[in-house]
Amino acid sequence: MKGLHGEAARQAIAYDVELVLAGLGLPGVQRSQGGERRRAATAYGPVEENAPDVARVWDRPAVYRRRVWLSRASRAGVSIERRLLPSQGGGVTLAQTFRGDGTRVVVTHAATVLTEISVCQGSLSFPLASAEIVAPARFVLALPARSVLPMRFARARVESRGTARFESPAFAGPLLVAGASLADAPAPWRSASCTWLDADRGVATAVRDARRALHDLIAHPAPVRAAARRVDLAAATLARQFSRAYGLSPKEYCQRARVFEGVLRLLAGARIIDAAFTAGFSDLTRFYVAFRRIVGVTPGVYARVKNRQDGDAGSRHRASADPGP
Repeated sequence: MKGLHGEAARQAIAYDVELVLAGLGLPGVQRSQGGERRRAATAYGPVEENAPDVARVWDRPAVYRRRVWLSRASRAGVSIERRLLPSQGGGVTLAQTFRGDGTRVVVTHAATVLTEISVCQGSLSFPLASAEIVAPARFVLALPARSVLPMRFARARVESRGTARFESPAFAGPLLVAGASLADAPAPWRSASCTWLDADRGVATAVRDARRALHDLIAHPAPVRAAARRVDLAAATLARQFSRAYGLSPKEYCQRARVFEGVLRLLAGARIIDAAFTAGFSDLTRFYVAFRRIVGVTPGVYARVKNRQDGDAGSRHRASADPGP
């Protein structure tokens, strides 16, 4: 597992974080100016010798007003309550509460996610193939597109609040920034404790390549068999090794990626049929079945909540614009 090793590594991580935050376009997130670009070799790849200062990243904390309940569901021993928050600067903003004992695996497809997480009770860890990383009490988690991250809850109550966007810069992988908060002003990123949560580390090359291929084949009628052929493995062999490495089967991996994508598309305002096909489903029936199994409600519930939030926002805008009699 990658950790901080020296000033050069801290600069590399700080610069990556700045690119992620600036690309997400969150309120108060600004890309700093200045610094001549000079490439320096580190464990994290080329970085600027005079990397820009990221202390102003959280200068203006985001303000979240009205929360709209989306769903309450329980899966694998962990219950989740999800609320839709007003989004500022685009994207989808959610608040979530996790309770219980068990493991949930997050799979992103086209969206990049930045979320603030607080472990209020119990413990949270990330059981990766290379090591199990115990989460601090408070941290910011950045998840790029096409990433996977298992999360293990132990008698836990965990609160999260974050934003997802579909057009963001690529970065190395899931990143944990200990002690950070979306309300920090300013955030001392250069001195923060940052850890890459690389679920691919320690995984066989063929299995790792197959995971990445599943995203290319997300709309394929038989993505697992196609990915297995691409890496020259039998489908049964791939399923066994994949489950051991990532904590879920390749078939379930595809379903999680598709449903998570569908959730975000619906909350971004897409119609149900558009969200289903964009997420990689071949027909609406399969979308409804998978969505209800994983999320706990139908896609229509999410679409109606988004429409209601938009309607409320429009009413408030008209009320503020009305000068009155």
